[in-house]
Amino acid sequence: MKKISLQKFAFLLLFFTIIAAASCKKVFVQPVTDTTIKDSVVITYDTVRVTDTLTIIDTVKYIDSAIYRDTVIYNDTVKIVEIIRKIDTVTYTDTIWTEKIIYDTVKVVDTLKVIDSIRVYDTIKVYDTIRVSIPSPVDPPVSSENSILVGNGSGSLTINSNVLDNGSIRTVRIKGGTYSTITLEDLNGAQENPIVIINEGTVYIKEILTTRNINNVQISGAGAGDSEHGIIFENLSYRAISLSGKMNGVTIRNIRFRNVADFVISGDGSNGSSLRYDGTSNTRTERFKILNCIFDNTGSIMFGGSLSRNGDTGFFKDVEIAYNSFTNSEAGGVCSFTNVEDYNIHHNSVNNVNQQNNNHNGIFYMQGSGNFHSNKLTNYQGNAIRAWVFSRGSEPVTIEIYNNICYNTRKYGGFEIQEFSDYIVAGKTTHANAKVYNNTVGKMNTTHDWQGQLLDLYNISGTLSYYNNLGFDLYSDDSYHPVTNMINNMGGTKIILDSNNLYFSNQTDAISNTSSFTTKHTGIGAALNL
Repeated sequence: MKKISLQKFAFLLLFFTIIAAASCKKVFVQPVTDTTIKDSVVITYDTVRVTDTLTIIDTVKYIDSAIYRDTVIYNDTVKIVEIIRKIDTVTYTDTIWTEKIIYDTVKVVDTLKVIDSIRVYDTIKVYDTIRVSIPSPVDPPVSSENSILVGNGSGSLTINSNVLDNGSIRTVRIKGGTYSTITLEDLNGAQENPIVIINEGTVYIKEILTTRNINNVQISGAGAGDSEHGIIFENLSYRAISLSGKMNGVTIRNIRFRNVADFVISGDGSNGSSLRYDGTSNTRTERFKILNCIFDNTGSIMFGGSLSRNGDTGFFKDVEIAYNSFTNSEAGGVCSFTNVEDYNIHHNSVNNVNQQNNNHNGIFYMQGSGNFHSNKLTNYQGNAIRAWVFSRGSEPVTIEIYNNICYNTRKYGGFEIQEFSDYIVAGKTTHANAKVYNNTVGKMNTTHDWQGQLLDLYNISGTLSYYNNLGFDLYSDDSYHPVTNMINNMGGTKIILDSNNLYFSNQTDAISNTSSFTTKHTGIGAALNL
């Protein structure tokens, strides 16, 4: 046997060792850790692949609160491209579809918890959609601790301070049904937290609702029922609502009145001619409001006393008459306050009033100071407002009449402004100034027995600013003085501004139609949607 040399043996040993090593496969397994960050908004459903340099983000910023408007659904895949940076908001590049709008705010109060460090490798893909659902807001139920249900649906009902359980009750719900009379007495809420008298089911009143000494009280027909006018007065031979004594902060709202022969809402001597004003708030009536009511074939709203050198009675301050509808009435005036400061009459509609009544009527008849704006009157007789003006104190205030639509009267012009010497009382009152602007007035005084212009201006001691008014189809009974600036000027009032007032003989040159009354002249006339 041939002997192998030591050098050859070493070489063969090394050769077989290399061959054996090359035939072996060594596998290194890196376990995948399914790491979850609690309370995170983004959920990753696929793996994260390491393709580039490792970047460590030290902190995560989050938005403290979020406002959602109902259900927000993100329908498409959201991709975050390149590196995630430390920013306050995340931009989504695909479409966001919002289903509805809601009004409550939802706050995300939990903070994001960061578990150790967050490592991000160049590109992260999120393969699924993100859906956030917020429930629709629900009005909180009326707690039995601050609400009470009264009445049995018939007969006469009295609600007084005994019902309020020493002030813990703030809402009194009247059970639906038909009542002969309802009486409210000795109820005293707070200006910031009034007592609410509201229907639960439709409440019919066959005779009258009377009040005696109520303050900061809302009488509302907006409660549970089939209509937003859930208190109804119908076919009454006398008055619907009569208020006696103190009545500060009283609001009457969402009530329907139909076929009421006498005054529909009125005061009496205790807050009128018998209540003498001595300069203190205790001797006047404040913050009285009539809102969102329907008046169909009713008498007038009537309040107040008088102001003259002989006395000052029945003084009302901060009166609001708004969002009401007046139709089919022969009452002459639908609303009258005969001693008032700071009235605000707005967004009322009047139609088919005084078709047979030929008195010199003011649909709204106000003695004092305030604003008359954004009202729409059609097919009626009388001035839209007879404003008999004066200012309390020594500084003149300004009466404003603006953004009203007046169309198709049998008699008289659009508005009347007048002053009487009896209203100017030394040390108590002075004259008032007036502004009349951006009104649309057409087809006045179709009987042609009086002036039918935009403004009947009697002599007032103050000044008049008159601009941006639009008129059409008006009437002058003086052939020597045709319609020019649309003022029937019967005095020596100083007009300090008379500009941009446009008159057209034909309606088609002034407005688009007699439904919307949209002006054809930018900036001139009323812009009103009633």
